[in-house]
Amino acid sequence: MNLERVLQLLKTKHGMSIKELSKKLNVTEEEVEVALKELQNTLQVKEIMPKQYVKTTDKKHVVGKLQMTKKGFGFLVNGEKKILIKQSDLYGALDGDTILVELESNHQKPRGKVVDRVMQEQEHVGIVYEQDGKFFAKLDNPKYPFPVLLENMGGAYIDNKVLVKIGKKYQEDYYIGTVTRVLGHKNDPRVDVLSIIKELGIPDQFSKKVMDQVEKIPTQVTEEDLQNRVDLRDEMIVTIDGDTAKDFDDAISIKRLENGNYELGVHIADVSHYVLEGNEIDKEAYKRGTSLYTPGYVTPMLASKLSNGICSLNPGVDRLTMTCKMEINTRGQIINTDIFESVIHSKKRMTYHNVNQALDGNPTEDYQEFTELLHTMLELSHILRKAKKKRGSIDFDTQERIIETNDLGEPIAIENYTRGEGERIIEDFMIAANEAVTTRMVELGLPFIYRVHEEPDEEKLNVFIETTNKLDLPVHIDTSHGPVPVKVLQKELDRFRKNEKFDILASLLLRSMKKACYSNSNAHHYALASRNYTHFTSPIRRYPDLMVHRALKEMLKGNVKPSKFNAIEKKYERMTEQASYCERRAEECERIVEKMKCAEYLESHIGETFDGKITWLDKKGIYVTLKNLIPGQVNIENLDDVSYHEEKLTYENQNHSKIYKIGDPVSLRLIRTDKEHQVIEFDILPTKKVKVKK
Repeated sequence: MNLERVLQLLKTKHGMSIKELSKKLNVTEEEVEVALKELQNTLQVKEIMPKQYVKTTDKKHVVGKLQMTKKGFGFLVNGEKKILIKQSDLYGALDGDTILVELESNHQKPRGKVVDRVMQEQEHVGIVYEQDGKFFAKLDNPKYPFPVLLENMGGAYIDNKVLVKIGKKYQEDYYIGTVTRVLGHKNDPRVDVLSIIKELGIPDQFSKKVMDQVEKIPTQVTEEDLQNRVDLRDEMIVTIDGDTAKDFDDAISIKRLENGNYELGVHIADVSHYVLEGNEIDKEAYKRGTSLYTPGYVTPMLASKLSNGICSLNPGVDRLTMTCKMEINTRGQIINTDIFESVIHSKKRMTYHNVNQALDGNPTEDYQEFTELLHTMLELSHILRKAKKKRGSIDFDTQERIIETNDLGEPIAIENYTRGEGERIIEDFMIAANEAVTTRMVELGLPFIYRVHEEPDEEKLNVFIETTNKLDLPVHIDTSHGPVPVKVLQKELDRFRKNEKFDILASLLLRSMKKACYSNSNAHHYALASRNYTHFTSPIRRYPDLMVHRALKEMLKGNVKPSKFNAIEKKYERMTEQASYCERRAEECERIVEKMKCAEYLESHIGETFDGKITWLDKKGIYVTLKNLIPGQVNIENLDDVSYHEEKLTYENQNHSKIYKIGDPVSLRLIRTDKEHQVIEFDILPTKKVKVKK
């Protein structure tokens, strides 16, 4: 039912009954009740007497989400609208609550006070302490600066990290809450990472219902499973993954055809055969959306019996797959695509390290028989890469930071990692398969799930252009004639690829881009310069890929009729919104944990000196990155003899004898780390002046 139509009929003073609304909307009273319940949950409607409802919002009342600040005040956020709420006017509302705010007049900026709220159903992480004979939890999230009085300890002790469900407000200074789960002692291994995972609301345990279903899944492929599948078990099919990978989504086969073209087979684990839509395993995977990989801690989307077992394309065993076979010509064009259910028997589990070594001419003994195969892969990879570049696909070529941990989850090494040819081969082949399956569905005109990346906003691109000018890296980009073609950005990035500030330029351009997401509408993929794109290749660890597999199977069976299109589109809209949310949540968790582990790694290095580079600066201070990509900051308090010049994007002293610019190398001394708040603080050491003899 159209909720906007219900709101249009309702007045703010005189109520309407369910019966009246039912007649005006020409729907059943039960449908009206469902709609009103939804509107009540978002505070847009309230019941003034039994089954009599009014609209709550008008010119003086606004509904939205509360966004708290670390300083104790908050904002109502509703689209573009932001309304300031003082701490004394919060009415006990908490960050993330849905709130109804009454606007106050006589203020230059919008300001209001909370008159009603709906508390979010989320648990929060805290640490238990005792005060005056009572037990409290101090919450980890700085947006919740108040203590929580624990009326039910749930078996927790002092200094335990716990999950707390906050109840009604008890007094001016604290709330009442209940411990729902003890995570462990604050110093227990991996409790630090688990605390962040749970604060973000990410599920980390499988329920008994889920595990009961998992236990019923076979550990081997059966004869019954092979019906109506193409048998590829005799083909030369291999997997290539990282050294520490345990689940293998994708396998590759390749050969040259007599006409000079290449036949590339991308064989993806058929998770949908075991995870049926709507069962308990599927519901849990939908809630998680993606597997989470943080240093020393993995939270999988699927239980290990699936992810590391029957769904993983392990070598030497039969596995069920969805295959995309492509004929690709020497210009990198996919001229034929065949998609089908299959069974494979991987001949080799390869690693990026050993593949790169073999391609460099130093294969280990067990790789020697595969060198021709690998070089054929490399040939096609280069052809595909050249074709992508020709159409405008951007290669940011950024380095990655790898954090190695011990058995206790403690960081023992942090290094930067550069992709080799092995990693690029797999990336190129997966992109080709993703495009091929999407193009097939687009050609058939069927509802589908897309991976989309919209073109950047003009305003953000102009900020990027202005910043590069300040950095003496002027880019030739004109935003005055509408959207900028991606090829223009690619060419400008390539112009500076050998510049010592290239990594900074690439980072700035990335910041100006929109985030890619999932959608039921094909808005294309800007950065890849791809008109048809999806995620098909990782159903073990990404829920959208599982959705794509199901859609492909329905297509192969001919089950998608025009009469079903509308219902399928609505389902895909809901599911892609959830998948995009889960992806953002996982990325936020990975970012926080990595920063925390960097701070933990440097805890024992206070006072030591490091070489670094200035990667950004603003009025708060200078931001630096060490050679192993550990980020840090030099606070304004430690920059006494220089001041910030926004127009030049520099820190300078009065006579300009000392200037700090983005991209400058600096010598740094570590002065403070704070693992809990992910802070790494340096000061800049003076450069040594060299005396020159006459």
